[in-house]
Amino acid sequence: MKTDTKIGLYLFALLVIISITDQARSGELTFEFGSPSFSGKGQSSHYLTIENIEKTRQDAIDAQIKADAEKAKTDAKNTAIAKFKANIEARFYTALAKQITDNVFGYRWSTTRLWYIYISYW
Repeated sequence: MKTDTKIGLYLFALLVIISITDQARSGELTFEFGSPSFSGKGQSSHYLTIENIEKTRQDAIDAQIKADAEKAKTDAKNTAIAKFKANIEARFYTALAKQITDNVFGYRWSTTRLWYIYISYW
């Protein structure tokens, strides 16, 4: 009787396996790439997206480099030595302009009222 149960159990297991494999039907195996670079479907929009991402990143890097250069330039202008140099240059140019004006026009004071008014507004 024990052998009959074992045989029955084996037959039942075989019947279950056959019923499961009967439902699992196979089809033709096909492979498609998921990336549009390889499949060609939506390829142009894929390339445009990649190009747009690269350009955005490069623009951000360029903007950061430009901002850093401008900051360094303004920091260099705001040092005490740079301010002193700009102040001295302005004083020298002012004195030079005064000397040129005095040498070109001179101190010509006239007794006529018209010439006095004209010179005084310079």
